Order: sequence, then C-alpha cells, then structure tokens
Amino acid sequence: MRLQTVPARQGIVWVRQGFRAFFRQPLAFAGLFATFLFAAFACALVPEVGTFILGSGDADFAEVIATLRREGKEVVLWSTRCTTSAAFGSGLAGPDRITIEWLEDIAAAGRTAPGR
Repeated sequence: MRLQTVPARQGIVWVRQGFRAFFRQPLAFAGLFATFLFAAFACALVPEVGTFILGSGDADFAEVIATLRREGKEVVLWSTRCTTSAAFGSGLAGPDRITIEWLEDIAAAGRTAPGR
C-alpha cells in the first residue's frame, strides 16, 4: 500500500461527495449510524468484553483508550507506523500499556502465508 499525496483542496471535494452520497440515500446512512450506536451501547452493556480492538492511530481516540484502560479492559490498536499519533506514547509503556499491531506487519505476513 502506498500513500498518495493529493492537494489540500481535495478535502472539500471529499466532503461534497460525502454529502452528495448521504442525500442520495439518507435512510441507508441513518440506518448505518443507528446500527453503529446500537453496537456501541451493546458493547458498553456487556461487562464480559475484555478486549477492544481499535483500528485507528488518530489522537482523537486517546481518551477512549484511557477510559477503557481505567475500566480494566485490554486495548489492541491496529495502525500504521506513519499515522500513529504521539498521543499514545504514554500508553505504550508501563504495566497498563496498550498493544499495537502494525498493519504493515499484518499485510506482510499475509503476503508470505503458504498458499498465496
């Protein structure tokens, strides 16, 4: 996988395309959002869930991870090396550290698996 660099003005194009897609099928997107909310509430209500896997390296999730760690939950972060935020630095050391599984390593293991 290669990162493609695009001009900053491409961001507004993506936002417009997102709104256009939403207004074409608003019920589908509302249903998707409702399903996500239901799944999030179900996970919060089930105390037996001990491990949460987060597929992002964005610093916006640092507080979510901190809250899960305070609740005694294990957190596994799936991210790429170049996009993992420095905000996770304190969570990477000590007894309450989070586990990071690098997507580059996962993809490389998949390419070298027998039968591929």
